[in-house]
Amino acid sequence: MGGDLTTGEVTNVIDLTIIKDKELLLNVAIGIVDFRYLEEAIQNRGLLWLNKVALKRPTVVLHLCAPIISILDDVLLNCQNAATLESAHKLLRTITSNPKFAGGVDTAEMLEDVLDGIGFGGLWRSATFHTQNEHERECTALTDRLIELIIA
Repeated sequence: MGGDLTTGEVTNVIDLTIIKDKELLLNVAIGIVDFRYLEEAIQNRGLLWLNKVALKRPTVVLHLCAPIISILDDVLLNCQNAATLESAHKLLRTITSNPKFAGGVDTAEMLEDVLDGIGFGGLWRSATFHTQNEHERECTALTDRLIELIIA
């Protein structure tokens, strides 16, 4: 593929009909680990892809309900990009309209077990996204700010 990918092409990079649940879960987890630090245009593509996964493979997204809801809260409160807000709203509607997701808010242990089982448990535990690393996340955010000030 030459040049930039369109939004449609980005959401089709991974064939959701072929990939196994654990592999897709790993891809989604990697995609949302530091979601808050991405530019809004990239967040938009990520939200579109998450919505596609939630529609076509809801059992995979079920493991990630709590972090996805946290991401949606952040985007809906802080984002100023209309396209990204629309994508967040679509994903929110997808999650709230599917009864499978109603009980999926407290699945952190199950997610860690699945990721441990495929050798990627450390990815989630050490991520700045993870709530147990609140202090580390604050330090990372402050370091990012300091770098921005030095550059400016």
